[in-house]
Amino acid sequence: MDQAAQTCEVACSTVPKWIRKYRQWEVQAVRRKGPYLGKVPQLSPEQYQEFRAIIRGGPEAVGLDTGVWTAAVVAEVVGKRFGVLLSLSQIRRTLRKLGFSVQYPRQRLSKADKDYQRTLVEVEFPEITKKSMNKVVF
Repeated sequence: MDQAAQTCEVACSTVPKWIRKYRQWEVQAVRRKGPYLGKVPQLSPEQYQEFRAIIRGGPEAVGLDTGVWTAAVVAEVVGKRFGVLLSLSQIRRTLRKLGFSVQYPRQRLSKADKDYQRTLVEVEFPEITKKSMNKVVF
């Protein structure tokens, strides 16, 4: 079976599936239908262009009071705008496909200077509170 998989350029686990299908449905079940092209995109090309424009405009342009896009926020905006539910991983893949880089938070912030953090929150940005930072408004 390993040689058959290698010859057909498929995974070793695919060959037994083909054999089962052949035994059940004969040749029609295993006839090659062409390469698997993946799922049909949920957004049209025009919607992808609008999606790109929304991301470029920033969260404030769609009425959000945050300066940073997160995958969860983008998923919610896409859901409301286009009526499509995309997973967070699909949002990240779509952003990469549209030419955006996806950034992940660094854990080193927990090691930051606590006194400096307190100064920023209490003196420089007094209007920022935990409640307003976690709240997303559409």
